[in-house]
Amino acid sequence: MNNLQLIRNRKSKPLTFSLLFLTIVLCISTIADGIDHQASKTSFVTYIFGKVEVLRSDSSEWEFLKKNAQLSSDDLIRMPPISLLRIKEKGGAALPAFYGSRELRVSQLIAEGKERMATSRGKRLDTDLDGGMAIDILPTGNPDVASATRTLANSATKDPQTLKVTPTELQQLRSLLQNPSDALKASALSKLEQISGFQPKADLSRGRSEQTDNNPMREITVYPGKNILQAQCLFDALRTEFGAQGLASGIVNFNSEIRNPKSEIRFMALYGQMLQSIGIKVDFITNSKDELFLIFDSGRNIDKIGRITANRALVYSNNPNLWIPVSISDISNNFTYAWYKGSQLANEE
Repeated sequence: MNNLQLIRNRKSKPLTFSLLFLTIVLCISTIADGIDHQASKTSFVTYIFGKVEVLRSDSSEWEFLKKNAQLSSDDLIRMPPISLLRIKEKGGAALPAFYGSRELRVSQLIAEGKERMATSRGKRLDTDLDGGMAIDILPTGNPDVASATRTLANSATKDPQTLKVTPTELQQLRSLLQNPSDALKASALSKLEQISGFQPKADLSRGRSEQTDNNPMREITVYPGKNILQAQCLFDALRTEFGAQGLASGIVNFNSEIRNPKSEIRFMALYGQMLQSIGIKVDFITNSKDELFLIFDSGRNIDKIGRITANRALVYSNNPNLWIPVSISDISNNFTYAWYKGSQLANEE
């Protein structure tokens, strides 16, 4: 009996050693992964105001950014119009504060911050024009929010009036979407082809090979997806064209019943037609105040909202997909601003 027990003990020793060795290897691997992950973090948040979002380079879901959060250079930041963000590089100085209405990688924000610091050397930055605390010298601790955001609050009240249309005008705008011309489609595709790095066919499901850094395929499939990417590109191209030439004539023929000759109306109508012409579903909507905004199909199913935003107010649910609301109150504003403005109007229904 003792001999049998001895044999069993001898057999169990190699197994015990193997399990112990495997545990040690797994622990070392976990620690190494943690070190690599921390090493990839190049900066961290020292001040934040507003619902700022981040899409981390190793994730496919947006999340709200928090103070003291660490950031990688390839993380994508989205800031609403009324927001502030200040970050600090590891081992470096805190960068100037960044204002809202932007969607940029952390590396781009850092480069912009360094450029601003270089150009502002020798200038007094401790007060603004009103004698209050300047945004760019916000301390890395907990500044007075009321004072720090005064400029943003004032700017919000200066927002241009929204576009209002009558029910008849709304129907006229919708009718423009029915049969966009081949010439309009060719114009839209031409604008997309002129934009560097645009890949209209890269609308594939996300695979393991797409998770590498600086991979343009991942940037399209995870976010923004083909539809939002095309919408962003066309918006920027049209904004540049309108800014240079004023009203775009000869493409959108307005019926005499549409009494709004404003360039913003023309911009929105042309933008909607171009999106529709390349296969992106579009509609014009008004809220209870008759304020006009445009919605387009994001191409994402409702259960994929995390791939678009962490802020549910930014999307317009239209089964089975999520739609993006856009409002143009001023052609000088970028796509991010137009998106937030559109979502504001959509939520006032």
